[in-house]
Amino acid sequence: MYRSEASIILDALSCAIPGDDPGSEFPVFDDEMLTIEELAAYLKLKPQTIYKWAQAGKVPGAKFGKEWRFRRSSIEKWIDSRIAESPPGSSGASSDEKSAAAKKSRRSSDRSPRGPSKN
Repeated sequence: MYRSEASIILDALSCAIPGDDPGSEFPVFDDEMLTIEELAAYLKLKPQTIYKWAQAGKVPGAKFGKEWRFRRSSIEKWIDSRIAESPPGSSGASSDEKSAAAKKSRRSSDRSPRGPSKN
């Protein structure tokens, strides 16, 4: 006896999703793990920045072998805590990040065609 394609599709759609049942043998992972590249895209930063932060322990993550992984929920909590720590009207950057940006700005102005300003 052959079943119609529609019958097969309806049967498939009516099946429970693995992990939907508390007693299911298949786990459901609600908490996505991100790679350095995915986290960089999510935060709109360069992957090198994320790698440096991970190495320095500035961003919550774990290294598995040679690969870093970041739990999305931990990243969201980390972002929320950084926002909460920032005084109103600030950019949210730490003093280290602000001083690094200032140094970079000074270096780029020193390389201008006219040289450093003599004020």
